[in-house]
Amino acid sequence: MIKSDDNLFKTNNQGSILYEESGIEIINFGNKFIKQHTQNLLDSFAATYGRPMFEMSEGLTPEEKAEFVFFAPQAILSHDIRDDGQGVRENIYNYANRAALLIFERTYQEQTALASFKSAPSSFQDERNNLLGECLAMGKVIFDAERVSAKGKKILIQKGLFFNISDTRGIYRGQAVLLKKTTSKNF
Repeated sequence: MIKSDDNLFKTNNQGSILYEESGIEIINFGNKFIKQHTQNLLDSFAATYGRPMFEMSEGLTPEEKAEFVFFAPQAILSHDIRDDGQGVRENIYNYANRAALLIFERTYQEQTALASFKSAPSSFQDERNNLLGECLAMGKVIFDAERVSAKGKKILIQKGLFFNISDTRGIYRGQAVLLKKTTSKNF
């Protein structure tokens, strides 16, 4: 039997996922992955940029930190390397907060099933690949870029803060981005 804290999303008595009005799933902030990943994001950002990602009250529980980051006004996304189901290793999104889900017009399940290259227009793939490699080598990159939402809107990113994620033991866990300023428009 799965404990309620093991579920990524909040569910009703029948086990169906609950959604907010926007169509985004309601996250279970007690979920082990969500709590640990949020802490890894916060710690890695602070170690990389020399300041906290957000000003938060002291003494927040892991669940409160996870909720704070999920509802932060700036978009946060991360990816790790996984098998795409067809034997190809690819960067697949593993986290997106509410702001990112609204910007990219996807649910959490849709976003975290997506290979990250699919968020960049085909004409920007070389630039994207260079950005990933530079971040991997240097630990961080501040960048401007163009991405595309699920509904085809062009997303212009200005001064995105890209960084590598490590866990508490220093093991590499992927890459993340804090999008401080984005604008979107139809093609």
